[in-house]
Amino acid sequence: NYVIQPVNGLSGLANKISADENFSTELESTALHSITNRPDELGNLAQVFKKMAVDVYERTVKLKEQVKDLIIKIDQIRRQEQVSEITDTDFFNTLQQRAKEMRNKGKSDETK
Repeated sequence: NYVIQPVNGLSGLANKISADENFSTELESTALHSITNRPDELGNLAQVFKKMAVDVYERTVKLKEQVKDLIIKIDQIRRQEQVSEITDTDFFNTLQQRAKEMRNKGKSDETK
């Protein structure tokens, strides 16, 4: 029980990490803290494991932020492409030319 219980605790945390579940609360739990404070090999293993888990958590958070930023950039590019598809058509160019002619005609009528 002195060995099995701490190993089961580390195993549970490892399972959460591998399943990509949120394990941030377990990193600060008193159970993990009590294992890392042990003066034996299990304590050393728990310290190394906790450091590894913290590193994994921090990298995961950063990667999720990067993915979010990339999705935003992709959406912006798609919108720009859609606008370009519309504005590069002959129909739009014709409308734009007609609008310009109407504005010019309106200006020339005002000056008369």
